[in-house]
Amino acid sequence: MDLYGFLDANTVSNDNKVKFDLNVFPNPTTGLVRVSAANLNAANAAIVAYDAAGRVVVNKEVTTVAGVLNTEVDFTKQPAGIYYITVEQNGILGTFKVVVE
Repeated sequence: MDLYGFLDANTVSNDNKVKFDLNVFPNPTTGLVRVSAANLNAANAAIVAYDAAGRVVVNKEVTTVAGVLNTEVDFTKQPAGIYYITVEQNGILGTFKVVVE
């Protein structure tokens, strides 16, 4: 975890020890951010990005392939600042802080 309590690139888990590996990069970014996760269930995952005021700037559902998620979140139309990306699947939620330059 970073100084603010958000994940950098780690394993996300819940109390039942269900977990998946989650990465968001590059960070900081000037536009596109890749979100990747492994060890997921074969189901859809929700990806939501919020600005620092809590407004939703990206909201999409993606399908995992063989338990792996690979997608991009596009910040090219967003102003510079701090954003938060959440990835949720089956009640397990991971949140990353992303800096857009």
